Parts: sequence; C-alpha cells; structure tokens
Amino acid sequence: APHPEAAAPAPPAPARPAAPPRRSGTSPAWGVVLDVPRFSQRLHRDHHPHLDGGGLTWCSPTSTAMVLAFWGAGPAAADHAWVGPDDPAPWVDHAARRCYDHAYRGTGNWPFNTAYAGTFGLDAFVTRLRGLAEAELFVAAGIPLVISVSFAAGRGPGLDYG
Repeated sequence: APHPEAAAPAPPAPARPAAPPRRSGTSPAWGVVLDVPRFSQRLHRDHHPHLDGGGLTWCSPTSTAMVLAFWGAGPAAADHAWVGPDDPAPWVDHAARRCYDHAYRGTGNWPFNTAYAGTFGLDAFVTRLRGLAEAELFVAAGIPLVISVSFAAGRGPGLDYG
C-alpha cells in the first residue's frame, strides 16, 4: 500500500469538530482531537543535504508543513515542482528550503518557520508555555501547536534518534 504521504497535493482543511462537553475536573481539551495531517521528516532523509543535512533534521519545517495543511494552506504544486516527482511530500522540502537559516545553518529557526507560515496568510508566533495546561487551551480552541522538544536517543519508546 502507498505511504499516506504519497498523494501529491496537501490535504484540504478538515472540518472543525465541536468540543465535547467538559467533564468535571478534566482538562478543557479532554476528548478533543485535532486532525493534523501526519508527515514524516524521516521520509526525506538525504533529500537536499545542503539544507541542514536533509530530512533527518527537518523537524521544524515538517511540523510547520503539517500545521499549514491542517489549515488548508501551503505551497501550490508549481511552487515545489523543483523537488521532483518521486518525493512523497514535496511541500516538506519546500518548507525546509524556505525556512533554512544560512547564518544558523539549519531549518530549526522558529521565527523563520512562523514567517514562512505567514506567507500563506496564517498568524503564527513563537512563545514559551509554562506547562501542558496552557497547551491544552490552544487544543481546546481548535488550534494545533508545534512543540519543540529536545531528547536523547533511546529515552523513550520509538526514540531511536536524538
């Protein structure tokens, strides 16, 4: 079966589900699932190594591309035609190229990623949350977050990289 990212265009924005009734003593985001498309930076391994070594380090632009797709935004097919026809998700390569910071030598500059989202009409910002309770408020409001986390390989199930 083809990989879920194999489709050429980014998926349309899903309908926003109504938040379920809040249970006493639970999070405001209890039961809320945001249907953010799932893209994998790892599918882009060795793509365009001049952009921060290729896909293994493209977590920021991959996440940004996911949120863009959630809102039904992102580059047109003509904008990422340079990527090549065999790429599983050319909009991720496009995001990596547009978010690449030559001074930092990487794609993980969050102000660059939020500026990239802004080119598609989205309001984006970088902030520091004091805890997951603050993140839950965004989710309860139907707003997906990209959370930047640093971890070491092997520190949890499925974390075979750092």
